[in-house]
Amino acid sequence: DLARSPARFTVHDVKGEVVADGRVEGWKGSAWWWCGEAAPGVYLVRAYDGEGKVLATTTVVVRR
Repeated sequence: DLARSPARFTVHDVKGEVVADGRVEGWKGSAWWWCGEAAPGVYLVRAYDGEGKVLATTTVVVRR
């Protein structure tokens, strides 16, 4: 459990470039990243609070 609620997220490729971003639905506590057009590989997903501070980071692997 996070002490503060996430407000937005970013998805970064292995080069560190932002390939997607979006808002987190606070009442749900979840967000969707449609990775249908993403190249296979490893991506870094970061969740931020309303002030822009990083709350959590995780990796996502896209396979085809």
